[in-house]
Amino acid sequence: MITGMKTLILTGLAFAIALPVLAYDPVVANPGRAYEVISIETAPVAKQEFLGTLEEFPEMYEFTTTEVMTLRAQVWQRYQEEPLSLSFIAVRQDDRGGGVTEVARVKQNPEDWEVARDGVLGMKFMQSAVMEREIQPGTYRVEVSTPVNQGNYLLVLGTEDTSVNYFSMLGNIWVTQQHFGHWPFRMLLSSYVYYPIGILFILYGIYLTRQHRLGKQIWLTHWLKRS
Repeated sequence: MITGMKTLILTGLAFAIALPVLAYDPVVANPGRAYEVISIETAPVAKQEFLGTLEEFPEMYEFTTTEVMTLRAQVWQRYQEEPLSLSFIAVRQDDRGGGVTEVARVKQNPEDWEVARDGVLGMKFMQSAVMEREIQPGTYRVEVSTPVNQGNYLLVLGTEDTSVNYFSMLGNIWVTQQHFGHWPFRMLLSSYVYYPIGILFILYGIYLTRQHRLGKQIWLTHWLKRS
């Protein structure tokens, strides 16, 4: 029976690890001081996520591209009756001098936020409109802010999917839920948690059924021999 249980657990884990893993690997933005720019090492062609916290100051992300690319950006926030008045703007640093040129801006009314549930993260979000612009080679900044610069957000940059392994994904889900103030039990609402648990229950049910049938067969064989 112990061997059978081990096989059951290993099979369940194999199913869990085999689940398709989405491209979600967030970076916790942690500027050391006010107005410190958060550097993005590679231009956000592949999808990149940043968990940010506004504390009286806007947060700025900077990257450099050496080729023409499409800049795609969107801000998410935790679902609530009165959403934060989050806005974001993309600017290009001038090649000469210290000035900047606005590329695009997203600022919307509270009622315009789109409500969406993310099954993987086990959370309900409010999503901004998508900023999407073709940009030329140069250095760019994306700035996220509110009128009072308070609150948590998720900044999503880029479009091309990458992948992470299953257990890294569990850690990413936990970090995100913590960032938005959820308790640990929230992990049970993630499809990456309840699907494997469901598979284990199904396999355990099959195991118990087989054990029960095997027990009946043994009892019947023993009874026939005594008769």
